[in-house]
Amino acid sequence: MTNPNASNGESNSSRQSKPRKNFPRLSLTKVLELPKTIFELGEGDSVRRLRVWDKLGRSPDSGLSRTLIVASNGYGLTSGAYNAELLSITELGKIVIGEHNISRYEKILDILFQNELFSAFITKFSGKSFNNDEMLLTYLQTTHNMDEREAKSALDVFKENIQDFGLVEELSGRKTIISREIALENARKVLPNQTASSSASAKPAPEAESTEADEEVHAEPTHKPKASASKHQNPSLHIDVQIHISAEASADQIDQIFASMAKHLYKSE
Repeated sequence: MTNPNASNGESNSSRQSKPRKNFPRLSLTKVLELPKTIFELGEGDSVRRLRVWDKLGRSPDSGLSRTLIVASNGYGLTSGAYNAELLSITELGKIVIGEHNISRYEKILDILFQNELFSAFITKFSGKSFNNDEMLLTYLQTTHNMDEREAKSALDVFKENIQDFGLVEELSGRKTIISREIALENARKVLPNQTASSSASAKPAPEAESTEADEEVHAEPTHKPKASASKHQNPSLHIDVQIHISAEASADQIDQIFASMAKHLYKSE
């Protein structure tokens, strides 16, 4: 006689052995505290795991601590298992916690899109509503064979990464998911590149020294006092303005920044 529980037993066993889908269990922003702490404590070198958790004020054996290490390693920012003696920050991790410029943003997009589930998600919903959770969950459950709990977990992480790193914008009055290419185009308009940023920061000091030296020379008596006074009566002033705008800034916020500059620097309405 056939055991009526046999098929159910196989089904339960199949569900229990079903592998978890490969996506990070924490958003990239939430993970950044780990590589930042490792770098701060070790200045780029490996650090004892217990020192890291002591600095973060967490138990090294808690579930959240383990999840944080696994997610950070999965993004490629750190190395060392949750039970390893030492934890290290990778070269990629140093870039991601570094200066906000276009090179860093490109690396962040590389990190996000190396995950096949996230990449497929953005490809599928580019141009679609960011807030239609029912549609997004249905896709994860049917196309990627996720149960409801796993689909919600994946959607939460995906939406945080999308919103934190400029993959959504306001279009026709609704928040819309945008492609990697459009996000990168938007970022290039507001983020400095690495070379321009470093060279710009080096400008003010020599310019100030040059102006001071010129004023000292102009203050010396000349053979033609009237002509000299007339020539140097109104010294010129050169000002460089450097603006750092977050990749998370909306288009309206960026427009307001430049409108304010035009009003106060150029006296235009």
